[in-house]
Amino acid sequence: MHPRVKDSVDLLNMYGGRIDSIIELGFGDGSILSEVAKHVRVRALYGCDINYEALNKASEKGIITVKADLNTDKLSFPDNYFDAVIMEEVIEHLVNPDNALRKHTGYLSQTVYSY
Repeated sequence: MHPRVKDSVDLLNMYGGRIDSIIELGFGDGSILSEVAKHVRVRALYGCDINYEALNKASEKGIITVKADLNTDKLSFPDNYFDAVIMEEVIEHLVNPDNALRKHTGYLSQTVYSY
């Protein structure tokens, strides 16, 4: 198992039970999220990225995709919509990571972070 997948699975499993929905921010083509979902019971997978080609590949894997620039865009999900937000190897690519983190953690229904 890829170390990034293992870290996310371990963290999500600490919360036990079923995870209804996960969003991965800056998730590329969804490869990591797809692998995480094989080890964690989850109803819906969402992914956000700025790259159309990557989003199309993720859609082919059954992931609900959203195109957005995490530096400037706020996603249109209500507060407490997701059980987990995953953001791995993304923060170092953001212009204003503090702003991006504040902007995108309101979607959480519980506190599960994986950065």
